[in-house]
Amino acid sequence: MRKLSLCILAATILASPGFAKSAKCQLTVEGTTYMDGPCEFSPMGDGGDFQISAPDNPWFAYVYVDPDGTAMGHWNADQDSGGAYVPTSRAHAPLGTLRRNEACWQNETVSVCAW
Repeated sequence: MRKLSLCILAATILASPGFAKSAKCQLTVEGTTYMDGPCEFSPMGDGGDFQISAPDNPWFAYVYVDPDGTAMGHWNADQDSGGAYVPTSRAHAPLGTLRRNEACWQNETVSVCAW
């Protein structure tokens, strides 16, 4: 009985929001694709917010879903002196207001997708 209880507890914890799941992700900003391939999709809470990241890719993004069905996105970019995006350690650069289109959250210049 104790083994069964531990198995049920472990299954409940692993199925809870907040644990990374393997996925395929794409992050495109201003026509340049920064992530396109295997990734970790990490739900944050139960409101639809999530993060995408990949161990072998320096880029990551957060999507925060609003009650009105739109979302705000942020990614870990900064611009160097030449204007090129470079990765940073925190997602402080805004991606703007995003709208859902199937597996993607998008606007005119950004697409954050997870399948």
